[in-house]
Amino acid sequence: MNNNVYKNYIFDFYGTLVDILTDEKDPTLWDKLAQLYQAYGAYYKGKALKKAYAKRVGQARKDLVAPKGVAYPEIDLAHIFNQLYEDASLQSSRLHQPEGWGQLIAMVFRILSRKYLMAYPRTKEVLAFLKEQGCRLYLLSNAQAAFTNAED
Repeated sequence: MNNNVYKNYIFDFYGTLVDILTDEKDPTLWDKLAQLYQAYGAYYKGKALKKAYAKRVGQARKDLVAPKGVAYPEIDLAHIFNQLYEDASLQSSRLHQPEGWGQLIAMVFRILSRKYLMAYPRTKEVLAFLKEQGCRLYLLSNAQAAFTNAED
């Protein structure tokens, strides 16, 4: 290994290695998510789901900002999607939340909202070069695991 090279490199994923664009306001996203909830017995229409989601996220943010002292907390969206299912199940005692529901819906949410995801130019070549030099590469991110697991 070249002596002028560091041994370890830590990268953030989004905005460092890859460029991503999402649109969480797209009505089609919410209509499709509502259809998925409906398929499992939780009745929502797209607009109502989007509104319930915004309310739940807003409350979660509020619950974290003051106690944690952070201006922009990372909200656990899998938990939010679980809560939305539970909210719908209050209207029907027959519903039983499928195992892993929140994680699944968080992944689907990300896939449907993603307009593009691409590595920055020469990223792969640089990472390959560093590996060839014997460097250790690490990915460090505060992003949702349900997002990054499907995007790496």
